[in-house]
Amino acid sequence: MTITHLTEKDSAEYKFRLITTYEGRFSGLPGVMLTVTDILLEMDPMSVSEGERVTLRCRTQCTIGLNPTYIWYKNGQSLTKPITSYNSLILDPVSSEDAGNYSCAVEGLERILSPEETLTVRYGPKNTSVSVSPSGEIVEGSSVTLTCSSDANPPVQSYTWYKKNGGHYQFSYGITGPHLVFNQIKSSVTGEYYCEAWNGIKTGRSESININVKYAPQNTSVSVSPSGETPVDKYTWYKKNVASPKASGQSYSITNIISEDRGEYYCEAQNGRGSMNSTALMIIVAGKQTSVVTAAVGIIVVVLVLILCFSGFMCFRRSTGGSDATADTQSDHPDCNSDTYTALNMRTMSPDYDTLISVHPDPNSDTYTPLNMKTRSPEYDTLANVRGISH
Repeated sequence: MTITHLTEKDSAEYKFRLITTYEGRFSGLPGVMLTVTDILLEMDPMSVSEGERVTLRCRTQCTIGLNPTYIWYKNGQSLTKPITSYNSLILDPVSSEDAGNYSCAVEGLERILSPEETLTVRYGPKNTSVSVSPSGEIVEGSSVTLTCSSDANPPVQSYTWYKKNGGHYQFSYGITGPHLVFNQIKSSVTGEYYCEAWNGIKTGRSESININVKYAPQNTSVSVSPSGETPVDKYTWYKKNVASPKASGQSYSITNIISEDRGEYYCEAQNGRGSMNSTALMIIVAGKQTSVVTAAVGIIVVVLVLILCFSGFMCFRRSTGGSDATADTQSDHPDCNSDTYTALNMRTMSPDYDTLISVHPDPNSDTYTPLNMKTRSPEYDTLANVRGISH
């Protein structure tokens, strides 16, 4: 008699009986005692979190010798080089890869396996990634879906999407599902994205993915290159009639200005294309009050000299106009110091007369102040050169 799929319920005393044609009966006494025992696998604990310690124990009531060797199986495949201690399999620390169905057997009796026990390992999201659908080129106006996937136990509970903005990723789309959908996508969606998956244990982050939205030409404009304008490379300031430059730079400031700073100034702008001078600017430096008085005195002296010359000129005209004078006053050599003067002819008078009469209203005055050559005004030389007056 063969018993298959033996269980503990098959434990009993077994006997047989022979029956002959002559109604003879023979019994096999005493009977055969069959005791069925099982190999049991104990696991402590049955469910763990990644990083914890798990111990699996293999037990049997069979007499199998003093130092039996146990064989361990995971999902029906024997483990190679397991960490064991007598009848125990030790997983320390346990990882998500250790999750599965375990069983054990005694070496030599491999056909007798213990019932399987399932080890559950809890762990946070792993291998989190983002995919784009449809794949290929993304065109403005189309529909695009970003999907965040992750391996986690328990499964992922929430997803968060981020977009890179100004060099930093920002919380852009809130806590959503695993899909980020863009209906009629716009060019502004272009950028880098990543997602975070959370399952109550920890958070897993994906690598960033770049979304590049293609679009038709926008904001079309016309420009000319080069523009034709060349920037100035150098500014140089000059004073007229002075060879060496006064300063460089776009601005020129004169501090503690003195009378010697008066004159005409101009700047030169220069670049790789050439140079150009600006129009000259006159700088007039006002002197002290004493200088003004000196200048006024000098002008008055010049005016008086001009009056004297004008008087001499009139004397000369009188000497050459004898036909109009009386016989008593005619002379080839008139006396210019005489108190007798010819009346001014208004038609032939010099234009200088109006100027002289307005400056010195009393031309008949014979009292003059001598010219001080040390304090005379610079304008005296100018007037002397114009009128031909000798120093």
